[in-house]
Amino acid sequence: MSNYTKTTNFAVKDTLPSGDANKIVKGTEIDAEFNALAVASATKANKTNPSFTGEITIGSASVNETELEILDGATVTTTELNYVDGVTSPIQTQIDTKLNSSAVSAFGATLIDDADASAARTTLGLGTAATTASTDYATAAQGTTADAALPKAGGALTGAVTTNSTFDGRDVAADGTKLDGIEASADVTDTTNVTAAGALMDSEVTNLAQVKAFDSADYATAAQGTLATNALPKSGGAMTGAITTNSTFDGRDVATDGTKLDGIEASADVTDTTNVVAALSAGTGISLSAGGEIANTAPDQTVALTGAGGTSISGTYPNFTITSSGGSGISLTDLSVTVASVGTANLAYNNTSGVFTYTPPDLSTYLTASSTATLTNKALISPALTTPTIEGGASDWQFSVSGNNLIISYGGTSKAKLDTSGNLTVIGNVTAYGTV
Repeated sequence: MSNYTKTTNFAVKDTLPSGDANKIVKGTEIDAEFNALAVASATKANKTNPSFTGEITIGSASVNETELEILDGATVTTTELNYVDGVTSPIQTQIDTKLNSSAVSAFGATLIDDADASAARTTLGLGTAATTASTDYATAAQGTTADAALPKAGGALTGAVTTNSTFDGRDVAADGTKLDGIEASADVTDTTNVTAAGALMDSEVTNLAQVKAFDSADYATAAQGTLATNALPKSGGAMTGAITTNSTFDGRDVATDGTKLDGIEASADVTDTTNVVAALSAGTGISLSAGGEIANTAPDQTVALTGAGGTSISGTYPNFTITSSGGSGISLTDLSVTVASVGTANLAYNNTSGVFTYTPPDLSTYLTASSTATLTNKALISPALTTPTIEGGASDWQFSVSGNNLIISYGGTSKAKLDTSGNLTVIGNVTAYGTV
């Protein structure tokens, strides 16, 4: 007959953290429990009308089928049965071995009449030693006499003590081995020990306040959805997925820039033939091929010279011949230049007198190469000022033209470039106070 013993503590599984493999209830564990229940149940008797084979043990008493048959049909009360409780041999035999009361002395009778062991000890004249357990004494039988034993109250031992167990729950030998490896007056907080362990003392940290002020929000952790090992270092790196933002990258709206780039051809070059030709429109009598070749579509054009006098023109485009037949025309010595008052810039020629009249422009609103003025609503004359300079301290701002590009320099170093398409290239950071 066997009792059921639980093999798996299912309640403990509830205390395990999520993800722990031992938290899962396995079919084999359930099967083992049911098998143990089946074995235990198969060896137990029914509560109603049980059937037994072999001896029945009740407490410390055992009874078999033969012994029970002796009582079968007998009328015996519980009290009567209790009379023979514990009897292991014939009662008469036991009575015959008893001492005759007439043979007992008065002292013996007194001892027999004592109500309990305490009264008997008093009759016998025994002190407390009679009730003290032998384990409370160090005796020769135990290997040590009382005068050589250590009292329970403690004392000084004169020799070594060994044990195959523990002292006050401690394995003294193991603790001693561990202590042998620890320095005298060991202090795990002193600078030498802390440094040897690879830790830092407060005195070694130059930015202690910042270190102690670190917040978990400053780190990429699993609780925030990204481990530090999966985060992009500040020094840069390769991303494995797409990046979105509701702000900008380096001051640029990448989505807007991307939409603009989608409308620009690959390897766009505003100076290539195709783009230049597409941006031009040929005039009357001129054709412009896809390869950029310009041709005259009406070459036979008549050229007339008004007031030619003795000068004539012959031939057709592009070859003309100018012939002078002499006469009283204007000679080179008759040519002269007259400067009119400032006004709208103009150059006029009188073919009768041979006089060129030049009207200079009004430059009062312009900054010239030989003057210094504040550039407020002023224009720079070109090409009179090839490299205009704006004075400003030890170094000056300069504007110059390189090819078709306007170069802005400071102290002789280029800072920005503006090309013919209006693209501005800046060397350095750009701070914007609006949409870029």
